[in-house]
Amino acid sequence: MEEDKVAPAAELAPSDEDINLLLDELIDLESFNLIGLLQDVQDRFGFLPPAALEGISKRTRISLSERRRSIIMERTLFSATRSGSQAI
Repeated sequence: MEEDKVAPAAELAPSDEDINLLLDELIDLESFNLIGLLQDVQDRFGFLPPAALEGISKRTRISLSERRRSIIMERTLFSATRSGSQAI
């Protein structure tokens, strides 16, 4: 019997190109909602990739210090890892 294999985390992470394309589509610097933006990114990728947080920070000029990152990840709305990615 063949066991279910789990792809390494690097294979599950979206590419920088995928992240940049999504951020290009979502970010309107004149009127954006940070929480909504974070939710949209998580909806697309299943979690908030660190590269997406960096891209959001650079594009919106909102610093995402380690403290802010930890607050974001403590909220039940957001996840730093893709859920359901482990084989049983």
